[in-house]
Amino acid sequence: MVTLTTELHATRATQANAEEALQRLKSERESDQTAIQAQNREIRSLNERLQEQSSQKEREQDVLAAETKLRELVGARNLHIVDVYDTDANGKTKKGVGRVFYTQGQSLVFYAYDLSANRPDTGKYAYYVWATKRETMKAFAA
Repeated sequence: MVTLTTELHATRATQANAEEALQRLKSERESDQTAIQAQNREIRSLNERLQEQSSQKEREQDVLAAETKLRELVGARNLHIVDVYDTDANGKTKKGVGRVFYTQGQSLVFYAYDLSANRPDTGKYAYYVWATKRETMKAFAA
């Protein structure tokens, strides 16, 4: 009987130790999960910041490229600027709808103004540009 009682006490002590270890592991697990959640929030925050910085860098590169193109265009020796006008059904010239920047042998850039204000369905219209041998440019908005 003493042996059984001793074994019972030893088993209960082992059980108590196991329960303490289990509680300690549960507590550590909860602490780890909290830390993981905090790290995940930090990672998301850093990823968002990285995305914002990448977008900002892309915008800056686009602006830099546009500034370079603009300098090349404005500073070109053979730059021609032509305003583009629309005409009504009677052939009368209406308000300007765009502007063409033409650099001989290099580029042709067409800017259209107020497309959505003048024409609600801009997908139905096309813009054509042509030049004659004298390099006089003409443009037509249809």
